[in-house]
Amino acid sequence: MDALAKEQTHYQRAIDEGVARADRSINEERQLAARRRHEEAAEDDELRVQLKPHKCSYCQAFVIDVSGPRTENAGMISPKIVYFKHVNYAHVRKGAEEKCPLCETIVAQLDRNDSSFEDDTDEDLTCFAYSYGGQGGEFDVDSLSAIYVVSSTRLWTKWANKQYRENLSYACFTTEQDPAGIFNTTRPIVINPASDESFKLIRSWLAECRHGHDLCQHFKTEFRPLRLVQISETSDGLRIRLCEDAVGPPVEYTTLSYCWGGPQAAQTETSNVLARTSAMDIKALPRTLKDAIEVTHRLHISYIWIDSLCIVQDSPEDKARQIALMPQIYSNAALTISSTRALYADEGFLRPRKPTDEPDHTVSLPYILPSTGEMGELTLFRESAVLSDSALMDRGWTFQEHALSPRILDFAGGQTRWLCKEWYVDGWRKHETLNKIWRTRHRLLLMMLGKLTSTQRISFTFPEACHFWENVVEMYTQRALSVATDRPLAIAGLAEVCCDNIGFRHQYVAGLWRSMFPWALFWSMPNRQRRLPRPTKYQGPSWSWTAISGAVHHGQCAKLNGGRIQVKVVDCSTEIEVEEAPFGAVKSGALVVEARTLPAKWLRSDNGAESRSPGDFDEMELLDSLSGDGAVEIRMCPDAHEADWDDPTTASIDVVLVEGGYEPPEFLDSHGAMGFVLRDLRDGFYSRLGIFETMPGARARDTRKDGDAKAATNLWHKYRAIFDERDHEVLVIV
Repeated sequence: MDALAKEQTHYQRAIDEGVARADRSINEERQLAARRRHEEAAEDDELRVQLKPHKCSYCQAFVIDVSGPRTENAGMISPKIVYFKHVNYAHVRKGAEEKCPLCETIVAQLDRNDSSFEDDTDEDLTCFAYSYGGQGGEFDVDSLSAIYVVSSTRLWTKWANKQYRENLSYACFTTEQDPAGIFNTTRPIVINPASDESFKLIRSWLAECRHGHDLCQHFKTEFRPLRLVQISETSDGLRIRLCEDAVGPPVEYTTLSYCWGGPQAAQTETSNVLARTSAMDIKALPRTLKDAIEVTHRLHISYIWIDSLCIVQDSPEDKARQIALMPQIYSNAALTISSTRALYADEGFLRPRKPTDEPDHTVSLPYILPSTGEMGELTLFRESAVLSDSALMDRGWTFQEHALSPRILDFAGGQTRWLCKEWYVDGWRKHETLNKIWRTRHRLLLMMLGKLTSTQRISFTFPEACHFWENVVEMYTQRALSVATDRPLAIAGLAEVCCDNIGFRHQYVAGLWRSMFPWALFWSMPNRQRRLPRPTKYQGPSWSWTAISGAVHHGQCAKLNGGRIQVKVVDCSTEIEVEEAPFGAVKSGALVVEARTLPAKWLRSDNGAESRSPGDFDEMELLDSLSGDGAVEIRMCPDAHEADWDDPTTASIDVVLVEGGYEPPEFLDSHGAMGFVLRDLRDGFYSRLGIFETMPGARARDTRKDGDAKAATNLWHKYRAIFDERDHEVLVIV
């Protein structure tokens, strides 16, 4: 038996040694492959931002071990979680005291979102990394999106979850030579967007999109813009001229989406448009325009459309006609060049990314390779610091430009990104489909709008179509416009696309659709947004959101869904500014309604408190109590800051309340009538100032608390009956 045991031990030792040699061989092969990749990538690495991540004993306790216990959620969009062992609140707090950036960030969020944590608490926190990538239950480090630190008993609410995802979100990468590079395919950010290596990659994206994407297809169009900038190469460099030929054969061209950042130099005007058809001075152009021309040329495309060059800027007629053609101009372009990183036209976007672009709070965390147990490193940084959408994403015109474009090549602050109907590639992460990565409402809507312009159509029910347009308006109005009167113009292209594709045909009136009346008239301004002055220049009729500036909210529209509508729209008409632009600006508009009305006073309020969420009426001015007995309160949500209030002696404004409707019965315990607040302009015309809601007054609430059921019921229902004794009137709102 002893001899047999020794023999078995001998064989087992031989097997173990063989396995060890095999493991070493595998490791050597991998290390050799890594060295080869490192040598091949050495030249490219010189073009990349070299971060110097923080490392200390506190953050090094955050070991990413994907072979350890984790959730077993299956499916591409299910979250995968890797837990950090031996990390608790005391550890994180101590690390913050020692100035560990990762621990400081975590503690700051804990303190901000849950003040119940004390310095001396011994409660352990659950610390984990979060990923949306990977097949089945795999944790994909390429898709690591956030690090969470939560308590099993606190913080894990829908609100807190959202807050942590926003405030503790990290991106990660590793270098070619690091062992973790086998599993993590993201690399340091390319520092020179104009390098040959960068353009080689961009050309590969374009080729793949043209020939490999079902939704994108190869460039085919019968449309040609009236004007294009033609690019040709000479011995002295690039030569450009303005081509004016709307009836010529279609050509492949790019478009430019950029921030003007103020008045434009070298723009096309009536005085120079003819001369520019012979030649243009490329040196006189702003840097961003020159960069876009260079990009177009290096992609082997000979034409580009740029608004400041291809629209006669001092001709209102030409401007209106060309803006009306925006859907065709952008949707038929080979791609749109987006200069996200340039805040103004003279800044340019092909300049090298400087070390100052490096994000704060960069840390290096240990990563255990799942196959060998070897230790590598991942560099994590706050994603929002360098991968943010930047100023261009806040610009009103770019919303429509990006939504209508079949392909977008975005030169951002941290990387160069590609977006089409099937791909979102950011130049450093591996290729992922649009449906996997772009999950926010904003990006999903852009995807849907993009598909509306393709050969595939999206089928909408009427409620879905209404909700879709409301979301489009809300996202668009969150953005800024350099020229406030562009508000109806910068969304006209999207309106035309929606008209043609989701059933709103020939019903567009100043930003609204007749088929959505009267619900669409109950738009409002979110309380948390700064209330802007009413524009002095005409932007649209007062019943339309185009009349004012700022972000629009449709919460009141949703409240009336399934409720009782009392206002009747008799007629609606607008006078279009330019006949060829039916979705553009209007000279005037009239909305005729039939409803019951009440006179009231809008009282001055100096309460500057912010509301808790959009649609809350906490900050709204209290109108005069109509009953005088405290049974009814009427709260108003103004559309804008009115000039009346600039006079400190103004105590109130005379207004007219128009009964609009009531919420469904199940909600009537807290809210009563809803409607419009109008100013009487005399001679039968009115203008909208905002919307209102009726609520139980203080006396009604107190009586209910006192237990007098009958009296409470009488008072409680009074706020829903304030229009009962009133007759219907016909009003014209302009």
